[in-house]
Amino acid sequence: MVGGSRGIGAAACEFLIEHGYDVFSVSRTLSRHGQWIQADVTTDEGIDRVVEAVGESAVDALLYLGGAWEKGAFTRDYGFTTSSREDARSVLAVNLLAPILLTQALLPVLLKADNPRVILMGSTSGLDGQALHLRLLIQRPSLACVVLRKRCECPYLQWA
Repeated sequence: MVGGSRGIGAAACEFLIEHGYDVFSVSRTLSRHGQWIQADVTTDEGIDRVVEAVGESAVDALLYLGGAWEKGAFTRDYGFTTSSREDARSVLAVNLLAPILLTQALLPVLLKADNPRVILMGSTSGLDGQALHLRLLIQRPSLACVVLRKRCECPYLQWA
């Protein structure tokens, strides 16, 4: 579970643990749920740390619930045209590149499971067209393309 230290990720960890699942909770900040792996999955070192901690045993599912917004998102101070390049790079790294690269790195242990799943959660905030945020512009359509391509390569792996 990426993003298991707070919010919906923490709630999902709690739910899975209550129902008897063993959970790795991956986050930069302390997670009190499952076996915590402190890692920044936007870096190669962070992804390698997750792969090492998970080991060689089968992994039933990768749930990617982590996410980031530009600074000041959904405030009066936010402006798409004034948002920094650093913010754009950070948003892309967390919301697009990290789920792709982490899935790629964990695929060998996912494919050892009887019914492996990859769940990449995105936000529906702003779909009403009222807000112009980089995360909303790239995440959903880009991850949809990744899922479609991966379904062709690994049809026995369930993607959501």
